[in-house]
Amino acid sequence: MEKLTRSAVLDVRAPCEKVLEYLMERGPADIVGGAARVTGRAEKKGRLVLSFASAKRRKDYRVEVEVKREGDRLEYILRGDMKGVVRVAGLPRGGSCRVYVEAEAGGPLLEEYGVEALSRVVNRVVVNIVSKFPAILQPRLPGGRLGDAFVELLNLLNLALGGQVAITRGGRLRSIAINIDTGEVVSVDGIEMGEARKIADRLGKALKPLVDALDVLGAGQADRVVVSAGRMVLVASHVAGLSVVTILEKEEAGEG
Repeated sequence: MEKLTRSAVLDVRAPCEKVLEYLMERGPADIVGGAARVTGRAEKKGRLVLSFASAKRRKDYRVEVEVKREGDRLEYILRGDMKGVVRVAGLPRGGSCRVYVEAEAGGPLLEEYGVEALSRVVNRVVVNIVSKFPAILQPRLPGGRLGDAFVELLNLLNLALGGQVAITRGGRLRSIAINIDTGEVVSVDGIEMGEARKIADRLGKALKPLVDALDVLGAGQADRVVVSAGRMVLVASHVAGLSVVTILEKEEAGEG
């Protein structure tokens, strides 16, 4: 089966380091165990092995979980009857942290329980965080959550720019969702609405011909466009006439 995905974004009034450390302390069973009813657990070469009940087959589902921490990113790598990954990425915002959660997986367990199993895993991450820190869950945007594309965006930028993208103390993140057909502002983050209205029309006029040109070139309907210029990296995630434009301002060498 194709891999299923679920994601969430929340703003936490705590440093990213503390948020990720707390999740590490809770352990992978507390997160991945939310997928279905756990019938057993064991350790195997530093990995956690969880057994989940099945109503359709005689044997339980078996899932191995390996946890990796790299910078402000935490990954729960899933193997066995649920193959995929749960990513928790923290983006420092002063003394606070914007947390992006994405679960992506496939396999026999999800064939029985469906995407709701992944929803429960994402919910476990969210519940763990909000039980410890003051936090606000971000609302949905048309076409999905901003976080749906953000974890993929970080992976893309790391490849394109040759290493971990630094957008902490010396950098900023701003985003604006616009309808590129009408130039209307749908949602903003880190940009004053007055400024957003001024640039939305120009962004729409710049992006629409580029998206159309890529289609004519045979690339199909472009779902993401990345432009890098100096300290600024602009990423437009395009779905059904809506573009969520994320503007990353990178740290200069020696900052932070």
